Amino acid sequence: WQKLYMYHGLADRPDLVFIDNALRGSDVQRPAAEPERTSVNFAPSGFAVMRSDWTRAARMMAINYGPTGGGHSHADCLSFELYAHGRAWAIDAGIGYTYDDPRHHSWYTASIAHNQLIVDDSNLDRRRADGRKSALWASLRNVDFFSAQHAGYQRSHGVLCRRAVVFVRPDYWVI
Repeated sequence: WQKLYMYHGLADRPDLVFIDNALRGSDVQRPAAEPERTSVNFAPSGFAVMRSDWTRAARMMAINYGPTGGGHSHADCLSFELYAHGRAWAIDAGIGYTYDDPRHHSWYTASIAHNQLIVDDSNLDRRRADGRKSALWASLRNVDFFSAQHAGYQRSHGVLCRRAVVFVRPDYWVI
């Protein structure tokens, strides 16, 4: 990580140095500055992150609402991961160690392995499941809001899926 960090010039960004020092206990001796925001919507990638603070015990939710990533995609649009008090509370069970794992296609890429809405125990159509066009995002002083929908079950079941998340900072989420 250290070599990659230095090679890509990330150590020249004071906000990333601060995050690395705070969360990983890095020993990078560079100028550091706390990022202005703890919650960010990375709209082009289709990921939103809501955080209470920059400590290891922070409450943090990451939401995946983006497009298919080609052959490496999982059927996981509008899925989320949740961490609090230094522990994982809602994990993404669709992360394997290797593509050679025999459960790769039967489990890791399946909708059921992710924290998301599932219709009739079936996988969503990942090519039709892109929430970026419908995404709504607001990050205010005490509240973050995210909402999006996808059409991953529309063709197979006639269902549009919508997820809305409110983070009442710093304590809890309403999903």
